[in-house]
Amino acid sequence: MVFGTGGLTHQLHGPNFGRHNEDWDNEFLDRLVTDPDGLAALSTHDYMERGGTEGVEMIMWLAMRGAMGKQVRQAHRNYTAPFTTGYGLLALEPATA
Repeated sequence: MVFGTGGLTHQLHGPNFGRHNEDWDNEFLDRLVTDPDGLAALSTHDYMERGGTEGVEMIMWLAMRGAMGKQVRQAHRNYTAPFTTGYGLLALEPATA
Protein backbone atom coordinates (compact mmCIF):
# COMPACT_ATOMS: atom_id res chain seq x y z
CA MET A 1 0.00 0.00 0.00
CA VAL A 2 1.29 3.45 -0.90
CA PHE A 3 -0.06 6.69 0.58
CA GLY A 4 0.46 10.17 -0.79
CA THR A 5 -0.57 13.33 0.97
CA GLY A 6 -0.36 17.03 0.34
CA GLY A 7 -2.47 20.04 -0.35
CA LEU A 8 -4.22 20.80 -3.56
CA THR A 9 -4.53 24.39 -4.77
CA HIS A 10 -4.49 27.10 -2.13
CA GLN A 11 -2.92 30.42 -1.21
CA LEU A 12 -2.62 31.32 2.47
CA HIS A 13 -1.11 34.81 2.34
CA GLY A 14 -0.85 37.97 0.31
CA PRO A 15 -3.38 39.63 -1.97
CA ASN A 16 -4.53 36.27 -3.36
CA PHE A 17 -5.34 34.83 0.07
CA GLY A 18 -8.06 32.20 -0.22
CA ARG A 19 -7.47 31.54 -3.91
CA HIS A 20 -7.94 27.99 -5.10
CA ASN A 21 -8.51 26.55 -8.55
CA GLU A 22 -11.10 23.76 -8.65
CA ASP A 23 -10.62 23.22 -12.40
CA TRP A 24 -6.87 22.64 -11.99
CA ASP A 25 -7.42 20.42 -8.90
CA ASN A 26 -9.73 18.16 -10.90
CA GLU A 27 -7.50 18.15 -13.97
CA PHE A 28 -4.57 17.20 -11.74
CA LEU A 29 -6.50 14.31 -10.17
CA ASP A 30 -7.50 13.10 -13.67
CA ARG A 31 -3.92 13.31 -14.91
CA LEU A 32 -2.54 11.40 -11.92
CA VAL A 33 -4.32 8.45 -13.50
CA THR A 34 -3.80 9.22 -17.20
CA ASP A 35 -0.72 11.46 -17.53
CA PRO A 36 1.63 11.39 -14.54
CA ASP A 37 4.66 11.99 -16.77
CA GLY A 38 3.11 15.22 -18.04
CA LEU A 39 2.51 16.37 -14.47
CA ALA A 40 6.08 15.52 -13.52
CA ALA A 41 7.34 17.65 -16.42
CA LEU A 42 5.68 20.79 -15.02
CA SER A 43 7.91 23.20 -13.10
CA THR A 44 7.37 24.36 -9.53
CA HIS A 45 6.49 27.73 -11.01
CA ASP A 46 3.79 26.11 -13.20
CA TYR A 47 2.17 24.61 -10.10
CA MET A 48 2.25 27.93 -8.23
CA GLU A 49 0.81 29.82 -11.23
CA ARG A 50 -2.10 27.39 -11.56
CA GLY A 51 -2.85 26.83 -7.92
CA GLY A 52 -1.35 29.45 -5.63
CA THR A 53 1.97 29.38 -3.83
CA GLU A 54 0.97 26.59 -1.47
CA GLY A 55 -0.44 24.65 -4.42
CA VAL A 56 3.11 23.51 -5.11
CA GLU A 57 2.37 20.81 -2.50
CA MET A 58 0.59 18.95 -5.29
CA ILE A 59 3.95 17.57 -6.42
CA MET A 60 4.00 15.38 -3.30
CA TRP A 61 1.16 13.37 -4.83
CA LEU A 62 3.53 12.52 -7.70
CA ALA A 63 5.84 10.54 -5.40
CA MET A 64 2.93 8.27 -4.52
CA ARG A 65 1.93 7.94 -8.15
CA GLY A 66 5.50 7.19 -9.23
CA ALA A 67 5.63 4.24 -6.84
CA MET A 68 2.65 2.61 -8.56
CA GLY A 69 3.99 1.89 -12.03
CA LYS A 70 2.71 2.91 -15.45
CA GLN A 71 -0.90 1.72 -15.44
CA VAL A 72 -3.38 2.28 -12.62
CA ARG A 73 -7.11 2.09 -12.18
CA GLN A 74 -9.08 4.63 -10.22
CA ALA A 75 -10.97 2.80 -7.47
CA HIS A 76 -12.43 5.86 -5.74
CA ARG A 77 -12.30 9.62 -5.97
CA ASN A 78 -13.79 12.48 -4.00
CA TYR A 79 -13.19 16.22 -4.27
CA THR A 80 -14.56 19.25 -2.47
CA ALA A 81 -13.43 22.84 -2.01
CA PRO A 82 -15.57 24.30 0.79
CA PHE A 83 -13.07 26.78 2.23
CA THR A 84 -9.66 28.10 1.19
CA THR A 85 -8.27 24.91 -0.32
CA GLY A 86 -9.30 21.99 -2.43
CA TYR A 87 -9.57 18.65 -0.64
CA GLY A 88 -9.24 15.41 -2.52
CA LEU A 89 -9.10 11.68 -2.03
CA LEU A 90 -7.88 9.45 -4.81
CA ALA A 91 -7.64 5.68 -4.36
CA LEU A 92 -5.70 3.95 -7.14
CA GLU A 93 -5.04 0.28 -7.81
CA PRO A 94 -2.51 -1.28 -10.15
CA ALA A 95 -4.22 -1.94 -13.47
CA THR A 96 -4.70 -5.56 -14.42
CA ALA A 97 -4.04 -6.73 -17.93
